[in-house]
Amino acid sequence: MEVKPNEAFPLDAARVDQVGEAVEEYLSVFKAERRLALRVKLAVEDLLCLVLQNSGTPRSCRLLFQKRFGSGNIQIAYDGALFNPLTAERDEFTEILLKNLGLPCEWEYRNNENRLTIHVQRRRNSNTLPLLLAIAAAMLLGALSGF
Repeated sequence: MEVKPNEAFPLDAARVDQVGEAVEEYLSVFKAERRLALRVKLAVEDLLCLVLQNSGTPRSCRLLFQKRFGSGNIQIAYDGALFNPLTAERDEFTEILLKNLGLPCEWEYRNNENRLTIHVQRRRNSNTLPLLLAIAAAMLLGALSGF
């Protein structure tokens, strides 16, 4: 069974990789930087592994992607008892990964469901080309107005 956004699936070790692939695919469509997409994928996989280690039993999980005003949200919702992987005791790799990620992450617990949200900004286009065109136009207009 493949992991599809907005559909519930049992969270187990095999599905963690599938969730990572789905996140990476979403971020490539979203046009996030490749390096950032890889870091987010690794962070999501590592946080889901923490959830699995904490529960011991497969949980029902949903993956949600949202786009709003140039930013994207990746939300992972999983059933069960209250467990925040962002504040849980983590290994050194996860700690460094989350610290270097530099993206706002949120966690909430509502209606027997844990929700982990990662906010991602779209890659900004370079302003170099419009700036060079503006300078060239100014020089051209300045030269033409001098005659």
